[in-house]
Amino acid sequence: FAYWSYPQLYWRGGGFAPVSVRGAINGLVKSGEVARIVRDGQPRFRLTVVGRDRWWQWFAGSGVKGRWNKTWQMVILNRGVLPQVELRKLRLLLEEIGFVALQAGVFVAPGVEAREVKRRLMSQNLARAVIMVETKRFVVGDDRAFATTTWKLDELVGRYKKLISRGESLLNEVIRQKKLTDGDKLAYNSINFEWMKLLLEAPRLPYKLLPSDWPHL
Repeated sequence: FAYWSYPQLYWRGGGFAPVSVRGAINGLVKSGEVARIVRDGQPRFRLTVVGRDRWWQWFAGSGVKGRWNKTWQMVILNRGVLPQVELRKLRLLLEEIGFVALQAGVFVAPGVEAREVKRRLMSQNLARAVIMVETKRFVVGDDRAFATTTWKLDELVGRYKKLISRGESLLNEVIRQKKLTDGDKLAYNSINFEWMKLLLEAPRLPYKLLPSDWPHL
């Protein structure tokens, strides 16, 4: 909840252009997720309670708490109903809820609340363009193998392990040289940024569908 200036946000923003950072921050100010004040003639920004709650929703992903009822939800797009702009809105909404594209026009998710999906679709006037199906049975195939392939979990595990190794190497280097150089700070920022990206990519899957070596639990 600390206030940060634009230069601090540029640094934290990694490889994003300053104009992109400013545009994102202004959008978050309008949505109420970021507060803006002016100190010494310079704008400064901090996360609001609304922004914090939204932030944790994004990281709610892997290892969903509670018992999974082995129910899968599938949303099938009725082609030709929505214009391109609304198709993009539909995809973003489904991804936010926890769905992943299985193939063109078909999205799948395990254990999402069907009533909440229906409510969200109706509130955006998108329910008219889809069919939603629930199933508890794989006639052929395995739930866990399906999740591993569909969400590319083996690839994500590999990325986690590489990033953890980079972090451990940087820590050992700092301990060895007994000081923190500018290069070390940049390396830390890069690792932190990549870790944040991985957290945002973490799928919303129940524990039983995750690999045994899944690092983000």
